[in-house]
Amino acid sequence: MTLKQAEKDVVKMLIQQNCLFQDFTVAELTQSLDASELIAEKIYSNRPIYTAYRPGVSIPFLYLILGGGPVVMRSSPLDRIIAIRYAGGCFGAGSLPIGVGPISRGFPTLVEAYKTTDVLKVPVQAVQNLYEAHEKFRDRYNRLV
Repeated sequence: MTLKQAEKDVVKMLIQQNCLFQDFTVAELTQSLDASELIAEKIYSNRPIYTAYRPGVSIPFLYLILGGGPVVMRSSPLDRIIAIRYAGGCFGAGSLPIGVGPISRGFPTLVEAYKTTDVLKVPVQAVQNLYEAHEKFRDRYNRLV
């Protein structure tokens, strides 16, 4: 399989499996998203990924959940689960400087995988490009925040 074919396969998988990219065509998505910039990663359970909602701190990636999971967000002062994300979803939008910007009013929240999870990390600049170029992406992204 060539590198170009592998990148097309990643784009097709995103269109079929992720809520942000449904109804995109392969041509639309490949024009705005360079698949070679995406980073596949396996996240193991009970290991922190990052701390969300820290004032003035943003993260460098939007995380797309490919399989496994779920990913949970725990409120630090009470150690309560306040959000759960499953395969086909994503997390990190509230900590990116895109759209309305990062959420800055909230308790610091630990983000971790409940079970082993496969994710695809999308760089913030690629998310920004998609946000500016596609209204349907912008609408879905704004619902995440």
